[in-house]
Amino acid sequence: MKTELKLIPICIFSLLNVGHRRVQLHKLFQAVNNHVSKRMEMRLSDNLADLLVQEIQAKACFFENTSKSARFFISILNVAGFLIEGGWYLEAKRILAAIRRESEILRTSLQSWRNSNIAELIDTECQMRLLHVTCVYCNFSEAEVIYQEMLSKVPIPTGMSIHLLPSEIRAKK
Repeated sequence: MKTELKLIPICIFSLLNVGHRRVQLHKLFQAVNNHVSKRMEMRLSDNLADLLVQEIQAKACFFENTSKSARFFISILNVAGFLIEGGWYLEAKRILAAIRRESEILRTSLQSWRNSNIAELIDTECQMRLLHVTCVYCNFSEAEVIYQEMLSKVPIPTGMSIHLLPSEIRAKK
């Protein structure tokens, strides 16, 4: 018997701001994952990630204003954060990558998204979480790319942008 999971409303995860409720849900997810893994079926966290990626791909391109798209992406970020807290990093990474992809697509089609601060905030939050997830798996080359992308967005004053190579530092001593 194959377990089917229908997408639950994403807003449920935003209601789990109370610490003990999140812990209880993590334990529930893990119990279901353990049970399903023994039966060689798809784990709940994998299923949820797949459904959310599909949801992101299906909905993101149809948003007509910034506030609706921001609420949608923030809700999905909450779910990704929940998965990260539970140790389901790869599933969270798939969701975060989908958010980044669709946000970029939305930038080309929605002028208000392209010029909004909330879009930058969501992109930065996504990058920070992706950086965390890639470092957990010691994928430092990918983490370096994400880190450099993040640094390229930060305005650095010219006085601080002078880079010294390690050999130059030793020579000054």
